[in-house]
Amino acid sequence: MPLNRLILTIGLIFLSVPYVFCGCRIVQTFRGVDKYNCDSIQDLKQYGTSDMLDLSITGDKKVHVLNYNVFQNTPNLETLDIRRSISGINNEAFRFLHQINTLEISFNDDFTVITADCFGEIPVSWLSLSYNHITEIAPGAFANLKKLKRLDLKSNSLGKITKGVFSNTPVETLSLSKNGIRLIEENAFNGMENLKNLQLDGNRLTEFQAESLINPGHKLQILWLHNNSFEEISRNTLKGLDNLKLLNLLDNRISKILPYTFDSVPNLETLILSNNSLESIDAEVFPEGGMPKLKSLLIDHNHLSFLTTRVMGKLLNLKGIRLGGNPWICICFDTILLWLNDHSVKLSCDEDYFQGSRPICVTTEASTCTYTIDRRSLKSYLEANSKLPPPKKYCFP
Repeated sequence: MPLNRLILTIGLIFLSVPYVFCGCRIVQTFRGVDKYNCDSIQDLKQYGTSDMLDLSITGDKKVHVLNYNVFQNTPNLETLDIRRSISGINNEAFRFLHQINTLEISFNDDFTVITADCFGEIPVSWLSLSYNHITEIAPGAFANLKKLKRLDLKSNSLGKITKGVFSNTPVETLSLSKNGIRLIEENAFNGMENLKNLQLDGNRLTEFQAESLINPGHKLQILWLHNNSFEEISRNTLKGLDNLKLLNLLDNRISKILPYTFDSVPNLETLILSNNSLESIDAEVFPEGGMPKLKSLLIDHNHLSFLTTRVMGKLLNLKGIRLGGNPWICICFDTILLWLNDHSVKLSCDEDYFQGSRPICVTTEASTCTYTIDRRSLKSYLEANSKLPPPKKYCFP
């Protein structure tokens, strides 16, 4: 092969190789932006450049503490993802990141404490600290993040939420899911005037009193309390949540809803009470004037055998409902179905029951619905239903 052709061939081969600095490389280009990956913090310190806008650090066997000079050579970073790489963050570790918008620090098993000044005043709008082993957050840790909209702390080991940790943060969405939380201190969410979505699912909460946790003037619209340990809810649970639109209480142990519980949530549109132990729902749990904005009601997989006409009369604007998995008395269930049909309420997500795959109601000798709990029928229904394969994937009306 002529020498000039050999040189040209070698040149083409090198041009086809991704841009590599030993432990840092371009792994993807999207809309003209190169996404870099570095194998370790040490590689970033050695090979980082101002050209990097989107960077992932995936980690190696060495675990580092982030120091103030780590990002000195990468001041233009907009997106940063750090995984399996750090055990802690020193103060001002991000001091050079003046363009950062998205910061994700996750799957760091030795990362347990967030100090008060570790994030400084970076302009991040989305901060994810999920899937670490965080047990402690210093009060005011997020107070200087003036552009922060979404804060994700799910799947850590917080145990309790102390007052002052989230004070005066502009966050709109806060996820504290799956943290083993048993206690939330009084006024823990005070000063979060922009908070719209609070996720507390997958914890060990047995009580929640909204008015003592968050001060008036908030904008909370979505509250996730599913997969906890609630046994009853009352008006104190929701008092002060005037703007709430969605309440999820799926998968608790709720057997009782006390009178006037939903008086404080006049704007509620979706109520999820699935997979609990409710044997009855009294009309008094709803306001005297009903729930005019409630559109979706999920009460499937409880222990309900009837709904009174007074209850249904307070749900006049309902559009969708899920009912399956309850030991309905058939004569009472017929009344419910007739009312739903007359009010054009859609039955959703209960195909297994209405198509005959699973029992939909219990036949008794009664000729009218007496609105009384039949524990024998309840027991036989639950036993029969439990022997069948799990129902299809969960869905919403």
